[in-house]
Amino acid sequence: MLILAGMTFIRFFGVNRWSDLGYMTLAIGIVLWLVGFRLYHKRKRDYQGYVDELDREESDDAATSL
Repeated sequence: MLILAGMTFIRFFGVNRWSDLGYMTLAIGIVLWLVGFRLYHKRKRDYQGYVDELDREESDDAATSL
């Protein structure tokens, strides 16, 4: 949303103090998007490791019960 707000301020208000606000919100939006993207992939990797661990435990339990 911040990226779109920044682009809107820049596009529709031209060069004045509103465009400064537009550049600031655009930069903040891009930084927050990058942080969120990185956190998403870290959490996804952690979750996949947890699922793989559960699968190994399940297969170990199945092998010992035979």
